[in-house]
Amino acid sequence: MMIPPPPKPQPLFVTVADLLGFKRHLWDQERVKHASGLENLYETYTLLLHALDWATRIDRFELTPENGIEHINLKVNHLVASDTILLWSTEQEVNYLIGALANLVGRALGFGAPLRGALSYGDCILDPSRRIFIGYPIVDAVEAEKCQDWVGIAVLSSTASRLEKTGNVVRYDVPLKASYIKPIEYAVPWHWAEDAPNASEIYLKRMMEHADERDKVKYLNAIDFVMGVPPM
Repeated sequence: MMIPPPPKPQPLFVTVADLLGFKRHLWDQERVKHASGLENLYETYTLLLHALDWATRIDRFELTPENGIEHINLKVNHLVASDTILLWSTEQEVNYLIGALANLVGRALGFGAPLRGALSYGDCILDPSRRIFIGYPIVDAVEAEKCQDWVGIAVLSSTASRLEKTGNVVRYDVPLKASYIKPIEYAVPWHWAEDAPNASEIYLKRMMEHADERDKVKYLNAIDFVMGVPPM
């Protein structure tokens, strides 16, 4: 069988985000199936996909460096696989990717779908015709996502160095589980996109009330973040 040559690798910003509490929709702590687990999960996904579709549609006017007006109309790249969402962009469009992330996390939280993710950067091979998407930043983001102990989007240090001057990321010691030794010191200030003052804090406190005791710390850490990082 002749294998066609791969597309040329290209550097991309990639975010991998997971829906927290996915397993608890389906099973209890003893792995017993919930009678309504699939139905509840379907309802949550319907709302989450609505939030994703809304957040990734960029349609606005911006000033150009020459003080002109440019109409921006694009769709931020994304895909969904089970409880995982991938979003990605080139460096030229990373501002729109981060804006979509901020809108997505806030809106999804309001729908009862807390997300935790990581933003990374590096070479990828993307072949849409064969539905192949592989790259170092995907692996890095997956590993970093699993090790966090909060609701939010961490930014890996090597990635943050490319974004710090844009104001799209903030310095923050992301809460990590004990299994992850290397610190993550940057995050996406997703609460800056909230549609009402203190909305993020309200949503987080509401969800924490119904969370398992072992998961309450994730919401407490996220509340500390939105309260400790002032609005832009």
